[in-house]
Amino acid sequence: MIPRFDEPVCHSVRYRERQGTYAIIPHGGLVLLTHQLEPKPEYQLPGGGVDSGEFPLAALIRETLEETGWKIQVVSRFGAYRRFAFLPDYGIWARKTCRIYLARPNMHAGPPLEESHSAVWATPTRAIEILSNEGDRAMMQRFIHGLERGSFVPGFHLPVRKGKSHLANPLRKLHCGAVAANRDFCRAGMKSRSTEIVFKF
Repeated sequence: MIPRFDEPVCHSVRYRERQGTYAIIPHGGLVLLTHQLEPKPEYQLPGGGVDSGEFPLAALIRETLEETGWKIQVVSRFGAYRRFAFLPDYGIWARKTCRIYLARPNMHAGPPLEESHSAVWATPTRAIEILSNEGDRAMMQRFIHGLERGSFVPGFHLPVRKGKSHLANPLRKLHCGAVAANRDFCRAGMKSRSTEIVFKF
């Protein structure tokens, strides 16, 4: 059964079925998020709705590029959740099924194509604190639990010791990894006004 998050079902509302694809994109101890200014400021997992006739993974790649300026490669299916919510971008109440994938960043193509969005790199623990959607936070928590159990994530180098996770209380090695990732982005010319690095230790 797909878990449900956010607002309870309102039986007086007619909901429209809506499909969405989103990604957890780890790299060098950080994960890629998008910050949306309108219609209200919030942090989100990159991705969005699947247009009519569009393949879900094509929609994920397109939406991530539009929202973050990053081209990605989808690695695997990760999970799914459902939410009943009003979608201000479309002016509808929706029964939305959100499918989550793991992906890796391939290339920073430039600033986000959507003017109201910006790319944000954050530690996984910080992402849980700032993500606006309860379902997104649950998926990120599941991602962290996988790392604590020693799951291998390509391109994600986070120190996890047996019996003690560095995620609950990040130590100096994680800090250095995040700073090194930021330095690598700068050297590659990837950092711009559209890219923000969020740390919390």
